[in-house]
Order: sequence, then C-alpha cells, then structure tokens
Amino acid sequence: MTVVSLKIAAATLAGGVVAVLAVPALIDWSSLRPGIERSATAALGWPVVVSGPISARLVPSPVVTLKRVAIGTAGFETVRLEFGIWPLLSGRIALAEIGLIGGRLGAGASLDGTVRLGEIFASGGRLDGGFTASGTLGLGGLSLPFEAEGARPGGGPAVPLRAQLRLPDSTGGTIRLESTVTATRADGRMSLDLPSLARAAGSDVLPDLPLTAEGRLSVTPDEAALQEITVALGESRAGGEIVAILGASPVAVDVSLRAQTLDLDQSSPALVRAKAKAEAEAAGSATTAPPPSAPTKVTKATSPALRLPLPANVTVNFDLAADTVRWRGGVVRRPRLSAMLDGGILTLSNVSAQLPGATALGLSGIVSTGERGPAFEGRMRLDSADPPRLRAWVWPGSGGGAWPSNARLDATLSGRDGRLDLSPLVLGLDDIRATGSVSLGQSIAAHLSVRGIEAAFDGGRGDDGTLVGALELHGPSYAEAVRLLVSDYRPSRDGALRASATLGSDKGSLTLDDLRLTAGAAQIGGTVRIEPDGPVRADLTAGEVRLDPFLPPEGKGTALAAARAPRPAAAGHSTRTRGEESAPPPPVPRGRVEAMPLGGLPRAEMTVRIATLMVKSWRLDGVSGHLALTGTGNGATIDGLRAQALGGRIEGSARLMPGGLSGDLTLSGLDAGGLKLSAGGLTLTGGKLDGQARLSASGLAPAHLAATLSGEAKITIANGSIQGFDLAEANARLSRHDLAGLLSGGRIGGTTRFSALSGSFRAESGTVSSRDLTLTAEGGRLTGTGSVDLGGQAVDARLTIAPANAGLPPLGIRLHGRLDAPDVVFDANDLMRAMMKK
Repeated sequence: MTVVSLKIAAATLAGGVVAVLAVPALIDWSSLRPGIERSATAALGWPVVVSGPISARLVPSPVVTLKRVAIGTAGFETVRLEFGIWPLLSGRIALAEIGLIGGRLGAGASLDGTVRLGEIFASGGRLDGGFTASGTLGLGGLSLPFEAEGARPGGGPAVPLRAQLRLPDSTGGTIRLESTVTATRADGRMSLDLPSLARAAGSDVLPDLPLTAEGRLSVTPDEAALQEITVALGESRAGGEIVAILGASPVAVDVSLRAQTLDLDQSSPALVRAKAKAEAEAAGSATTAPPPSAPTKVTKATSPALRLPLPANVTVNFDLAADTVRWRGGVVRRPRLSAMLDGGILTLSNVSAQLPGATALGLSGIVSTGERGPAFEGRMRLDSADPPRLRAWVWPGSGGGAWPSNARLDATLSGRDGRLDLSPLVLGLDDIRATGSVSLGQSIAAHLSVRGIEAAFDGGRGDDGTLVGALELHGPSYAEAVRLLVSDYRPSRDGALRASATLGSDKGSLTLDDLRLTAGAAQIGGTVRIEPDGPVRADLTAGEVRLDPFLPPEGKGTALAAARAPRPAAAGHSTRTRGEESAPPPPVPRGRVEAMPLGGLPRAEMTVRIATLMVKSWRLDGVSGHLALTGTGNGATIDGLRAQALGGRIEGSARLMPGGLSGDLTLSGLDAGGLKLSAGGLTLTGGKLDGQARLSASGLAPAHLAATLSGEAKITIANGSIQGFDLAEANARLSRHDLAGLLSGGRIGGTTRFSALSGSFRAESGTVSSRDLTLTAEGGRLTGTGSVDLGGQAVDARLTIAPANAGLPPLGIRLHGRLDAPDVVFDANDLMRAMMKK
C-alpha cells in the first residue's frame, strides 16, 4: 500500500470517527419523542410520556437517555436505553438494557433498577424474548433489593415469571413470586418468609420463630386476587384472602384474615427469660443457676421511620379477626379490626378486643398521612372489671394491690408529630370520677380534676426512658382528698390542701422528691418512693401538727353508758394476718363507735419525724417513729416511737386497727402533775413518773377509748404531791388523839407531799383496778385497792392510812359513787378501840 493510500485510509477513518462522535450531537433527538412514546406504549402496554429532553450517543455502545418519563401512574427522573451495536449496524434494533433512576411508584415508594432484555423489538413494536431485572425498591426509609426474570408474553403459550424482594438485613426475610403469564392472565403463588418474627419487629415480646405466609395469586385485566392465604407462626395458623377489582376507579380491594388461636408467646425471648427467672427464684438459686435453656438474644433494632402516605387512588376494606390471641402471658379474646382506606384516609370503624382483667376495649377514628407523618383523630373506650390484672399485663412488674376494683376510660384522641393527646378525658376508678386531659410524647403534660381537687403534671421522658417532672395538687378540702382512699373519713375540721413534688420514675418505681404538703395548718415535707411490688416507702418531717382537726368529732356519750359487752369484729376486719400471731381485737362497745379508717390505705413503710404533735391538751415534742401500713385493712403498726412530753420521755410501739388501737409504752421522768389525774376529790399535782403499760382500746374519741380500755400498767411516782388531803395533818390529829376532829374534818383538805407512790393496774373493758396501790409520806403510809369505771365515771375503792405514830392501827376509808364526787365513809373502829385503851 502506497503512502497516498495510507493517507486516504487514515483520513477516511478519522472522518468516520468524527462522524460517529459529532453526528449524534448534531441531531435533535427530542424531535423523535412521538415515535419513542408510541413504540414504548405498544411494547409495555401502559401509556408512556416523555416530558424531558432526549439525548443519545453511539460509542462505546449506543445509548439513548430520556428525562422525566411517566409510565402509567409511575414516573422516573431518568430512563437509560442501551442497544446492541452489532445488531444496529445490521439494521436491527436490539434493546439490551434499561436503566431506571429516580423512580416514583406512588404511596411513598421509589424504584431504581436495571432491566436486561432478550433480543429485539419485533415487528409491530412488541417485545419478545426473556429479561432479567434487578434494583432497589424504596419504601419510606427502607431500601429493598429485588431481582426478577421472565419473558414478555406474546399471543402464544404462557411464559414463566419469577421475582424476589429481599427485606432489610435486620429481618433477613424475603417475598417471592412464581407465576406463569400470558397476554391476558397471570397465575402463580406468592410467599413471605421471615426467619424470626421477634427480630423482624425488633421486639423480644414476640416469638423468636419463623413466620411464613403463602397464597394463590391470579391476575386478569379486571381482577387481582391472593386467595387461600395460609399464615404459619409456630403452631399458630391463620387464613384469608385479598381481592382487588381492577376495572373500577379507584381500585377496590377487600382484605380478610381470620385466626382461631394465635400464640404470640411461644418462644418469646422475654417470656422465656421471665419463666426461667421465676423457676430459679422458686428453687432458691436465682443467682447461681442459669436458665434451663439460653434463649436467643434479640437485639432491639432501631426501626426506620416509615412515612408512607396512604394511597389516594385505591379503596381498601379491612376485616381482620381472631378468636384468641396469647400475648405477654395473657389472653386477648375476640380481637377485631374493621376499617376502610379511601381517598388517602384510613377510617377505623371498629377496633375491639377483650383484654386481660375482664377488660373491654373499643377504638374508632381516622388515620391520615402527610409530610409530617401520620395523624390520628378518634375516640377510645375502656371498661375493666379487674384493673390490677390489666395493669400487671400492660406494665409487667408494676406491682399488685387490689385497688381499684373497676376502671373506666373514655377519651377523645388526637395524635400527630409523635404526640398523643387525650382531651377531653373521663377516668373512673371505683366511685372516683376524674376529668381533664393528658398529652403524651417526649414531653408529658396532664391535668385532672377530681371532686374539686386539681392535679397537674408537667415533665417528660429522658433518653433512657425515665420519667421526671413537676407534680402539683391543690383543692379547698383535704378531707375530700383523703376520701378518695378512705370513703368514710370525716374529720372534725377541714382545710385547704396544697402539695408539690418532683416526680420521677426508674424501672417501674415512682419517686416524689422535695415533697411539700400543706393540709389545713399542718405542713409536711419529705420523700416518697413507690416500688412496683413493694410498699410505699416514705421519709416525712413536719413542724407543729395539731392532730385534733384530722380526727373524727367526739360522738355523744349517751350511747356509751351501756357499752360494756364486746361484739364480734366485722367480717373482713380481722386483726390477724396470715403467718402472724397477734392479740385479739380490743372490745368494741355497743352503739356508735368511730372506727379507724384504714381499709383503703395502701401498704406503706414510713419514717416520721414531727417537731411538735398536739392532741387536745397534750403536747409531744421531738416525735419520731416508723409507721407501717398493712394495706389489707387490718391496720398499721408503729415501731420505735419516741417523744418528749411533760418534761420526760415516752418510748414504745403501737398497733392501729379499724376497731381501735393497742400499744406498749415506757414512761420516764414525766411530770405527773401534767397528767391531771383526779378521783374522789383528790388530784395528783406533782412528782416524776416512771412506768410501763400494755394497753388496748376501741374507737378514736377519748370517751370511746376510756370506755373500752384494757391491759396492764405499772407506775411509780417519786417526790410528788396530792391535793385534797393532808396526811401530815391527819397524823398530827391522831397523835393528839383528836379522832373526833379528824372524822369531823372529813378528808382534811390541803396537800400531801409524798416520797413514793406506786402501783400496778389492770384494765378490762374500761374498768381499771389495782390491789397494791402504795403511798409513802412523812405523815404515814397509805395503801389501797379498788377500781375506777372510766366509761361510767364511777369509783369503788378502799384506802388504809397507817399513821406514823407507833402503836396505832390504820384508818380505813371507802370511796364509792361518782368519780368526781364520791361518797366517803371512814372505818375507825380499830383506831377508836386502841385510843380508848390508852
């Protein structure tokens, strides 16, 4: 080949390259838009519209790029068409690959993928040959890879079509389709496989078991149906069908699923751990023995934020129901969901179920979606005949207790932007009816009104799920607040109530810190902790507290006059609890008796410190003790009681019961004159008192307590005085043998100073008796026996005065009659005979 020939060949090749590179850029490809749209519409069977620019290149392979392409109801930002270069050079159009970028399928779904095709657009514009497709389907925040292969059906026999959609890695599940397709019909089966429902849902309260679902699929131009659906979860089965009418506008779909028994507790990791822990604790080896089998640990995955708009071009009727569902250790009976999706709005006409605790649940409302996420407007009704059981099922570990015995909730719901508002809200707990509103979200606010008492909470949840916020309570009547727990509480006086505290929660426990409570004139502060399964624990302090306003008013004394015989304790108020040996209840007089209102109080352990406690004319300073409430209506106990009174100290313990109280007391150094004890015209006016007492009584009012007092006591009084009798003067008259003057002077008014007064006492049904009363004074020695009827205010006693003069017998005195003014009878026979002999 000559040099000229080489130059000509080189120039020709260069010109060809320039033509290949330059000619496509010189062609107005957008002018081919109508032909492209007609060919694509004929090939796919859906209308195709290209609204954006069209460009092309020839090397290294022929590619046509279409912008803003609509295919039926779907749309793509870019469609890339790649052709085979050798078929193109031979005059045939061979479409080798389709790239889809920025696809929008409606209902919040997106699509990016590649379709690899078989041979060519055949005559008539129809696509023959097989294809494979792969890509990513986007649903909200999820990216779901898919694969498919099949053939474009012609007018001949059916061709196979297979597709697979892989769910997120956290679930490991797949959706599969296998079918045969003709030009007018597709038949096959669709299935769902999830290796673990617990992992798929990101919750360990669901079974760690495979979930499978399968159904028969049939599609025609007028109808698509997934029938004979079977769902399997362990031993549980469900069935139903999904039918779509395609000829209507909008598309109408009916979804129906039914199950007899759906067991969501089988192999639940949380339930397996709970059972293993319970068995280990029962065997006494909770800390050493591992569970029988180590359940699969389910990591709670962070669920993507799905914001799928409800499709507006479809109408769906839902009818989902089951006979029983076992979940979280309970049984949900007859759950049912009836709803309709229409125009992008889901209407819940009936969501109902029978929950544990004989609880009926009903919900209705409307769900809609938008750019800010789903929104709900509706109403909820709940009626429970066993709220404690319902509470234990909803919040495991929240504790037991028998209150309340029934509960009702009726609320209008509004939810949007991750927040749920219940307003207005009506809540009934037994005979308590509260109204108000509650707002739940990252921040929480609540306002409730109960019988004129306003309660408000403003706070929120931390990242660790703990609850913290400010709690306030106020009302015109503290008595009304107490009656929420103790319905028969009737104090002698009432007053305003105000309380504030910082409320917090941790692992099911509630704490009230910086508690400030004002009830009438009393002010109390401290902390309170409410454990899920334990008693209420409190540490309370107070300044001056006058107890009289909080106690019932004293009843009329007439009903007590004949109150002597005990009566049986009322049913349900036994003072003996299981496993506990206790004294029988104190006698309860016939007639009207104020009972201790303890039946509605919760179990509690309280440490109490009061600077000054005043009851009637009594004043106790530095009062402290530990108060325990049984929570069963059997009463309360007070241990470690300490107080200062009348210049001395009181220590002991007590037990409060619905019928009354009992206690053990130790008295040290009390001013005996401050007790204001008097009988038969004699009044104890001084001395230091020490003693021990074990007493019980019924009722609350002092008259009731006095009329029913029982028990034993022993006292000693040193260096005291008694007003109303002068023992030294009596001794002086006896020394002068002035018996007539002694007897005519009666008890010889004045004061007797003594060095010691002691005695032991026994009380039974309000009658106090002693057989060893002894008084030692400068003028002689006094001994005595007798009894005092506190209820009847009567005395019957015999006193013996032994004068200090040697050789004289004692003088006997009998006191009989009214306690404040008894008849006094002297027995001086022995004394007179002795004086006559001298």
